[in-house]
Amino acid sequence: MLSWSRRHQILYALIVGGVLLAPVIFFGIRWHLTQPETCFDGKQNQDEMGVDCGGSCPLACPFEVAPYSLQWSRVVKVGKGRYHVVAYFENSNKSIFARDIPYVVTLYDERNMIIAKQRGTFTLPPQPIVAVVHTNITTGAATPTKAVFTYARPTRWFQWFDAYHLPTVREETIVDQQRRPRAEATLENPFPDPLTDIEAVGLIYDRTGSLVAASKTVVDRLDPRQRKRIVFRWPEPWEGEGVRLEVVVSRPALFSNLSNVREGQR
Repeated sequence: MLSWSRRHQILYALIVGGVLLAPVIFFGIRWHLTQPETCFDGKQNQDEMGVDCGGSCPLACPFEVAPYSLQWSRVVKVGKGRYHVVAYFENSNKSIFARDIPYVVTLYDERNMIIAKQRGTFTLPPQPIVAVVHTNITTGAATPTKAVFTYARPTRWFQWFDAYHLPTVREETIVDQQRRPRAEATLENPFPDPLTDIEAVGLIYDRTGSLVAASKTVVDRLDPRQRKRIVFRWPEPWEGEGVRLEVVVSRPALFSNLSNVREGQR
């Protein structure tokens, strides 16, 4: 049994300790209760649709992602032992996007043997059609007959709060497909603000709808109401007769720098 004096000392120590700790506990609780609500606090607050996603937060919630799919991938010859691979996506997302999506391109020959494999990343902007072009794959003497484009399903999608404008494409024309094929189109900016970093992919199809050629060019800037003629060139004739040019435009560079989003977030 503790003596009366010993009990008195312990009680006194507890009282002193409680007095000293009270301000710490008080201000700790107050700090916790007055912490500002953010998009990175692990809670569903503000106008968020989920935990740290949706509303005014940079990240989109998983349930906000609309359907998107890879429709086809094709390999087309550019020159001797040199090929492009095109992956053609349809995308229903109108205000969210995914970036830095890793992919692998694998080329097979007629015996279904792998003759080349390369990796890259791409962006899926908020637009209906997206054409991803992996350029200049060298195969030596081997001839690819099939391309397989595999990609990782994005786990993070971002909201795009600004207007995402694309130029209008007009006057798609196959000019020549003999010794040095050429195709042209006109881009027009119908908006009151300039458009920058425009990527244009030219796709040539034959009468059956099969892809026979592809090329890519970049337009740095289109001022309001400006029209610009773009040209797609190839060093050798296509392997097939081209009858239709499709031009797919996008602006993937807009989505490459999001300093306000923590990369470690989900």
